[in-house]
Amino acid sequence: MRKLSRLLQQDSRLKAWQVSRLRRATHELYTSGGATEAFRCSQLVEYSLAVHTPGAAPEKIGESTATFQPQAGQLAQIIREAIERAALVQNPAYEFSALLPAQSKINPMFDSQLAEDPSTHLLHTGEEILSLTREELSGCRLASFELFLEHSERAYLNSNGQQFSVPATRITWDFVLESPNGEFEINSFSRRRFLEHYNFRKVLISEAAQLRDIEQATLPPTGNFPVVLADEALDTLFDYFLAQADGAALYNRYSSFKVGEPVLPGEALEPLTLSSDPWMPGGMNSNLYDSAGYPMKPVTVVAHGIMNSFLIDGRYSGLLKQPMTSAAANTRVAPGKTAAADFISDGVIELRKFSTFQPNTITGAFSGEIRLGYLHR
Repeated sequence: MRKLSRLLQQDSRLKAWQVSRLRRATHELYTSGGATEAFRCSQLVEYSLAVHTPGAAPEKIGESTATFQPQAGQLAQIIREAIERAALVQNPAYEFSALLPAQSKINPMFDSQLAEDPSTHLLHTGEEILSLTREELSGCRLASFELFLEHSERAYLNSNGQQFSVPATRITWDFVLESPNGEFEINSFSRRRFLEHYNFRKVLISEAAQLRDIEQATLPPTGNFPVVLADEALDTLFDYFLAQADGAALYNRYSSFKVGEPVLPGEALEPLTLSSDPWMPGGMNSNLYDSAGYPMKPVTVVAHGIMNSFLIDGRYSGLLKQPMTSAAANTRVAPGKTAAADFISDGVIELRKFSTFQPNTITGAFSGEIRLGYLHR
């Protein structure tokens, strides 16, 4: 990293640059048919480089990026090729961050307990999962699962003097459950940052019970029904609002939101309040800095149904010539006044599983194949 930054500092063709280094160690467990197949550990060191060269006008820059695993004697060539590519484009100008510290004193991405002894945690967790019986799994069979425990650290340095190093952890769990008759399956893929945020046994027992219900389910009668969206749909239902409130949507003129105006037509019984939180402990979109090295912070995007603030990171602040707020992060939705149980009444269909459920970030329209729902009577 020091050698790379020294070469960049000496190159007079550059207007600005930033470099980051990712070091990652991943402990991996693979199982099939109720038995362990493999236990592995992989390591990666990867660099990312972004360069700006002077543009044809003050408001323009040449811009190029490169991701690489360096070998001896190749750094000068990588820089030269990045500069050559930058000369081929003329992009709107923006600045990398100056020396600014993170505003949060707590790293929301790092589980120190997991990082200290990942091998032991991996083996114990694997044994815990494999100990589940078919009776506990409602007659379903755990066909396979893969479990990865990852510890990484990203170091960052740019030409304006911004420098930091942030450690992070991540757990990735992928499993396949087969229904008792072998005709249906659930393939679940999920990620967490803190090990304590996973209750592996509880997740499998719950998923198995729903898979048994999928096996026994029949089509509902045709008609119009009030619908409650639950579980999987809530992971993505509010993506439309953050996408419309992002600086990219504002800059590219596809956002339909305006500060001070309602985000939805009509008057809601319980208006939406939504925020972006980069400091949420264990959040998969938690972070301390954005891609240009600027510190991140929580932002209230929608307050009581009214657009409050766009999510403008360091890059788009420069492009839009508007004050910076923060890059988008984890979505927090304030609870309403009605208890969840009060939505469930006679004739309501409660939808819990979909093959896919992803609202269109331009229109907000959504659709998806329903895999499991309950008609309440």
